[in-house]
Amino acid sequence: MTILQKIGLDSKSPAETILTTYNQNETPHMSAIGIQTVNEDKIKMKLYTGTKTLQNIQNKKAATINIVNNAVFLSKQGLPEIFSRKIKSSDFAKAKNVNSPYLKQADAIIEFKVEKTIEKTVSDRIGKSNITEVIGSVKNMEVKNSYPHPFKRAEFYLIESAILATKAIESKKRQKEKLAHEYVEKIEIFKNKCEKIAPESRELKTISEILDYFE
Repeated sequence: MTILQKIGLDSKSPAETILTTYNQNETPHMSAIGIQTVNEDKIKMKLYTGTKTLQNIQNKKAATINIVNNAVFLSKQGLPEIFSRKIKSSDFAKAKNVNSPYLKQADAIIEFKVEKTIEKTVSDRIGKSNITEVIGSVKNMEVKNSYPHPFKRAEFYLIESAILATKAIESKKRQKEKLAHEYVEKIEIFKNKCEKIAPESRELKTISEILDYFE
């Protein structure tokens, strides 16, 4: 088993992570991104064309993958339209081997340099989108927190709700209200499931806040 696999990454299924980069003025930027491995020392991700994250990666040719076990934090970073981001420089430190910041609260970090980018057009129910596949060469890996974190169903419900919310937001931008409503209805189902098993959880509170945005 490779170190990337031990951290939790593989080539079969994307892992939800926080990607940190530097803006042009050297301030930190972060976003929630799915990551997969290519081999034992290369990773890949798909970024929408025109996003700040892609611009930063193209400018700096580097970034850091942050593995976090906090599903609430992860989900909120993926929904800037719903949750305000309070980014402080003190929350970050500079990566050792690449020109990128990393989150001090990360459980593990993977520093990489961009090896190549491939532009693609993909289609789904929402419509056509231009994306860029980024392939990176790993330059450093560190495990910051070795304590185990058990799987929680409430966390799964929240992460799926956050992903559905991004689809609903994009559907609304493209004036596909019916499709957006379908995604919101699915979030309602996850909320109900979460309410049954974890009625006082932060995960349920966050799912409720996501739904409030669409009312």
